[in-house]
Amino acid sequence: MIENIYLDMDGVLCDFANEAAEKKYLNLKTRKVNWQLLNTEGEKFWENLKWIDEGKKLYKYLYKYCLSHDINLCILSSIGNEKGRNGKKTWIKNNLKINPLNIYFVVHGADKAKYAVENSVLIDDFGKNVDIFIRSGGNAIKFKNDAKEVINKLEEILTEDY
Repeated sequence: MIENIYLDMDGVLCDFANEAAEKKYLNLKTRKVNWQLLNTEGEKFWENLKWIDEGKKLYKYLYKYCLSHDINLCILSSIGNEKGRNGKKTWIKNNLKINPLNIYFVVHGADKAKYAVENSVLIDDFGKNVDIFIRSGGNAIKFKNDAKEVINKLEEILTEDY
């Protein structure tokens, strides 16, 4: 039985890429982030990220589903500095109804694998995170900006579980 569903933030719920590119912190062609420059903005950058529309649809569905099926809806996000972590916490507080005990931060995306157990599901936009989570014993779904696709795949996992 699935007990925890972990949602990534950047690229699933929040539009990190477009915001960072707009502010010249991210080169969309090379996918390289100028972290030194981004970090000068501190918590504010993370606090003010816009929703991804499909991510918002997915969150609304999962929030209701998890409440009615006694599943923990969790945030599992990578961030390498305290100001970023604090900014993400503020974004969560302002936009989500997530139990603070279900909010987890790791330094690197690959560290999400520490939460991979057979009764867990990770929803993440980064293929490497999805792959390592599965190899580490968890279930994972790659988010491709399509809430319905993720919901369908999740329903497959949940029905296999019974």
